[in-house]
Amino acid sequence: SKPEEFDPRHFLKPSIKYMQKVCAERYTAFWCAGQGSKIKTASLEEFAAKYAKGVYPAPKVKVGV
Repeated sequence: SKPEEFDPRHFLKPSIKYMQKVCAERYTAFWCAGQGSKIKTASLEEFAAKYAKGVYPAPKVKVGV
C-alpha cells in the first residue's frame, strides 16, 4: 500500500452506497419520496433577515434539568 495515495473516499464507498440505500428507504417509508419539488429555496441573506426579525426564534435550552 502507498500511504501518499491514501484517500478515505476509496474505502468508504461501500458504506456510502449503503447509506444512500438506507436514506432512500426511509424517504419512502415516511412518505417523503417525490416531495422535493415542494421545497422552496431561500438565500442565506433571506434567512438572516428572518432570524433578525424574530421569524425563527432562537431555541431555548434548559440547563440542569
